[in-house]
This record gives sequence, structure tokens and C-alpha cells, in this order.
Amino acid sequence: MRRATILAVLLAAIVGGGFGSASASTLCKVNQNPCAEENQWPSHSIILFLSKHTTIVSPVTVSCHSHISTLEERTFFNLILVRFKLFDWELCEGCTSVTVPKLPDAQLAATSGGNGTITTTSSAELELKGCPFGITCKATITNAKLAFIGGTIGNTATVKAEKVPVSMSGFGCGSSGTWNAGVESTSPYVVTSVNGSTTGSIFVSAEP
Repeated sequence: MRRATILAVLLAAIVGGGFGSASASTLCKVNQNPCAEENQWPSHSIILFLSKHTTIVSPVTVSCHSHISTLEERTFFNLILVRFKLFDWELCEGCTSVTVPKLPDAQLAATSGGNGTITTTSSAELELKGCPFGITCKATITNAKLAFIGGTIGNTATVKAEKVPVSMSGFGCGSSGTWNAGVESTSPYVVTSVNGSTTGSIFVSAEP
């Protein structure tokens, strides 16, 4: 109990800025490294993404519009904790619907040039219904790595899912597939807003 309490206090202090920003990556409004305090997006920022053509390709292929909403929380070890609040698939072709009974958690690490890598730390579970011949499939996404490209909101700030491995189960569904957004004629997830703002820019800055 004591150990858990100490860890909770440590997390609260770091996320809240009690130890400064020297040991954490930041979301920045300009392509700046390190990011000046006045240019930082606040911790617990909510980011919305939209892909107009996202696919899961396996023996069963589905193509949809896909929305993502994330909550970004600053933490230590040059990582930003990412909580998926929404992961919707709609206007689907190939299967009539895709639902997400289990959302993943993830972490965002800066790479270079204002970009970063999102890595899921828990699995996402998707159910594909109304697929050809009336079959239903389950898709599980584990340890996914997505490329975050810094840029302007609504335009060049994007996230790409490039042939992310997906485990499939269900009769006629095969055992594996890929999740694609931004490759093979698909559309990347475009950042459509940050904390409700549809203007400006967002980059990932690695603090020294």
C-alpha cells in the first residue's frame, strides 16, 4: 500500500509539473525542441483524429471512416501517456459494421523533426459484423506502432497505421491481417482538433 501511494504521488507530481519538464516529452504548438513553456499544449489535452478510408485487410476486408479521440497525459522517461477515449468505425464497406468493445492505452515518444511514435501498451478488440457470407470476425490489435507526423491541424498533422499486425479469429476470418491508414490507397488519421481548437499546429518535442 505504501509503495502504491508513493508511486501515485510521484505520477501526480510529474504530470502536474511538480518536477518541471526536464524529464518529459511535450506536445508543442510550434516545431521547437525543447518546447518553450508558452508554446506547449497543456497536459491532459484531448486530440481528435479522422481517417476517411481505414482498412483491416485479412481473408475478410473492411474499409471504413474511422474517428479516434485521445487524452494525452505527460509522464516521465520522455513518454506521453495516451488514453484512447473513442475509436469509432462507420460508413463501412465489406462488413456492415465494426464495433470496439475494448479500447487500448498507448504511449507517445518523440522521434525527430517534431514527429513521434505511438505504441499501444494494451490491446484493442474489434468486432466485424455483417461480413461476406454472414460471418462475424474478431480482430485484436496488440503492440501497434503508429507514426505521428507533426504539422498543422486539419492538414499535415497526421497519424499513420502502416500494415499494423492484427490477430483475427472466427470462422472464415483467418488468423492474421493488417490495419492500414495512410498506406495502400488509404487515408491517414488527420488531427482535426486539439482541445476543441481546429487551427494551429501540433508537434512532439523531446526535452533534454
